[in-house]
Amino acid sequence: MTTPEYCFGSFVLRPATRELLADGQAQRVGARAFDVLLALVERNGGIASRDELFERAWPGRVVIDDNLKVQVMGLRRLLGAEAIVTVPGHGYRFGWPVLKGEGAASPIAGAAAGAGATHASAPGAATGPGPALIGREADLAELLTLLQPGRLVTVAGSGGVGKTRLALAAAGAAAGPVGLADASGASRAAGAARARSAFADGVTVVELAPVSEPRLVSAVVARRLGLPIEVDGLDAAGLARAIGPLSLLLVLDNCEHLLAGAADLAETLLAQAPRCALLATSQEPLNLRGEVVLRLGGLALPPADAPATDVAASPAVALLAERVRAQDRGFVVDERNAAAAASLARRLDGIPLALEWAAARVPLLGVQGVLERLDEQLRLLNRGAHDAPTRQQTLRAALQWSHALLDTTQKAVFRRLGVFADSFTLDTAEVVCTGDGDDPWDVLDALQALVDKSLVDVVRVGRPGGGPGGRLAEVLDGEGQPGERRLRLLVTAREFALERLAEAGEAEATRARHADAVLAIFESSLAHIPSSPLLPWLERLWPELPEVRAALRWAGGTHPAHGGEGDPARLVALVSLVGAIGPFWNIAGLNREAQRWLERVRPLIDERTPQRHAARYWQALALRAVDPLAPAVEAVAAAQRAAALYRELGDDFGEYRMLGVQAVQVKRSAPPLDPAPLVARMRELERPEWNATWRSARLRAEGIAFSNAGDWRRYRDHFAADLARAREAGDDLHAWSAHINVAVADIALGRPAQAAADLQPVVDRLRERGYLRWQWRCAAVLMAAWIEASDWARARAAMRETLSLLGMAGATDFIGDHLAWWATANGAAEEGARLLGWCDEAPSRRKTAGRADHDAHACRQHEALLARALPAERVAELRASGRAWGDERAMQCLLGLVGQVG
Repeated sequence: MTTPEYCFGSFVLRPATRELLADGQAQRVGARAFDVLLALVERNGGIASRDELFERAWPGRVVIDDNLKVQVMGLRRLLGAEAIVTVPGHGYRFGWPVLKGEGAASPIAGAAAGAGATHASAPGAATGPGPALIGREADLAELLTLLQPGRLVTVAGSGGVGKTRLALAAAGAAAGPVGLADASGASRAAGAARARSAFADGVTVVELAPVSEPRLVSAVVARRLGLPIEVDGLDAAGLARAIGPLSLLLVLDNCEHLLAGAADLAETLLAQAPRCALLATSQEPLNLRGEVVLRLGGLALPPADAPATDVAASPAVALLAERVRAQDRGFVVDERNAAAAASLARRLDGIPLALEWAAARVPLLGVQGVLERLDEQLRLLNRGAHDAPTRQQTLRAALQWSHALLDTTQKAVFRRLGVFADSFTLDTAEVVCTGDGDDPWDVLDALQALVDKSLVDVVRVGRPGGGPGGRLAEVLDGEGQPGERRLRLLVTAREFALERLAEAGEAEATRARHADAVLAIFESSLAHIPSSPLLPWLERLWPELPEVRAALRWAGGTHPAHGGEGDPARLVALVSLVGAIGPFWNIAGLNREAQRWLERVRPLIDERTPQRHAARYWQALALRAVDPLAPAVEAVAAAQRAAALYRELGDDFGEYRMLGVQAVQVKRSAPPLDPAPLVARMRELERPEWNATWRSARLRAEGIAFSNAGDWRRYRDHFAADLARAREAGDDLHAWSAHINVAVADIALGRPAQAAADLQPVVDRLRERGYLRWQWRCAAVLMAAWIEASDWARARAAMRETLSLLGMAGATDFIGDHLAWWATANGAAEEGARLLGWCDEAPSRRKTAGRADHDAHACRQHEALLARALPAERVAELRASGRAWGDERAMQCLLGLVGQVG
């Protein structure tokens, strides 16, 4: 059996003969030093403790620490200072990649001397397939395909994204056989075979992180190759001449701080050593002609609301779990912690290094504990692997490494980007990052540099997979539509940027510019509401929602990094923002969120408030009338005030829209309003050039008037025509609303089965597109139609989903009388009677005049059913007790019945 030997750099270590060769020449190494070296090399990058090294070199003897230090110092003088790395408090590790072979000599040293070389003994190559990869199988297969003689391939990405690990895996695949068991194994195996054939003279990995000057790159590479050339006298051309005949893969790891030197070497080698290929890792490309860039993002994240098995299988969570198991062998991702693990992976952008740091804290804190503490990431994620490079042993060190490579303008732009809560447009970034005296063109150049350096991601955002308001992760296309290109600072870098912003004393000014930029976005959007389909309008603004919230927190004085409650400039910004954002909140269905800010701002609205701001505030409050939980009387009063202000301002459409709110709410106001003069004034305001979308407020008001008069046939015809117009205009949002109105009419006309048949495909489409939580009224009216049609099987099948949607909307009693009717019809008469009492109190809770028409109809049907099921005295007793129920108690009752009803 052949004894293994180890190759690293220009050295070969032969344990059998206890020899260390450099360029084929035996070196003088003492017995103790040889034992220490062998122990370190056998670990191949792992840590060897002091106790282990003492036992290998001085077995059974007690010696002082200085003896070990002396041996290490001697080895460093012989091999180079970077060969042995001290890991404070733990021991030492070998700093060079090691290739384990059998009877192998150093091929590059031989090649430099004119001798032949064997592939398996390439110095500097990663052993075997390199570090284990999770979630990068497709990237590895692509990289192996790209690696060809005469080509430069750069793996680019942010710090900690896994560039080095992927490059070493590719180097290992090109250097020797790779065991492949994953789904992409066939393509990886083929790529590895091509690479081994193309690079018959081997693979060499050169770690450039410790190199401080670009002019030394060629010299360091030469030394790594074992070339007999004086380091100080070597240039790129000399290196190219030395390795010109070789078919070699050269891996240049961590080039971002040496771009000029790495680019000069790469350009020279590609021109003069055509059989050589270069694989570089860098936070930004080398920017050479013909360079192929493979950009790495974070590991794939689990889908929203995925089951625990899918969460555990997702690459980001799989890596987290694998790293936790290195410390806690019993750790698994299951139903108990899957949601927290998925959230943790998303919060860390799927960045492998950040996930590894988080994993180090899980055994102590648990997954949920780490997740709860992520707001202090820079302090929490500070326990990296002891055998990692120094720059990657803490999150702060990794960020400082990247930050140190920026020039003054780039640092300023980077820290100012910290105020963004999520993604942002280039235009907005320019506004926020351009301070007094800054040249906008310099800011634009700096933004481009931050993208190049992988500190800022270019992302495509679209409609969230879980509906509006979820994480913006879906990639869609379309200019100015969902799928637009936006920028995003990595989450793991944001806190670091904010620290730098505070140190620079720029936080207040930058947040003020951010709030102004958000206001400008929504100000400009208001002009498009009347003239374009609402859904595209809404989806263009959805990505701005995190920025809205950040701007409001600052303006409201509630941001944790800021005090200054009552600052006049902030309060002016707050009033302006709340008014301008009001229509978005209304159309997006964010009524609970809107209410909090409207209440916060209300004391600030007085006679000194500019008319435009006051009008927009009262408009935002009036638009809350669409929420079934909003006090209608308050909303109508706000609409009246807004209409009066808009009339004074000469804003016809503003007045028109507020008259429409009043006309639709005539029966919910106290006292009830006469809709005729409201509609007449709306007709006066209309202009011939206004399209159907502009006139939708008046058309809706006229339709509601038919229902108030009990003329459900004309009501249906009116909204059927409205539905046709919306479809013709491609206005999905308007069409969904019209569908509901048509279905309500069919139910009132005694055609609930028809209403259900028409609404079912709409609900299915909303669920498919991720909008059902937002358009919960469609599901609620569909449930009412099934109950009216006595289709108990379908009603029960959808009951849990419908109750969940109503609960999330805060509108459990929106079809409360129908739900109570369903309970009694399915054998739970006593619970149904209590639920009827709960419905009796709904108008009081919602501050409305009484039950809506559809509720009153369902109540009558239910009362007739209860009269046949229970004695009148018992019904009255149960109904009275139900009046004390709140929404939560009613929801618990209904959910309990779902499992009982067969």
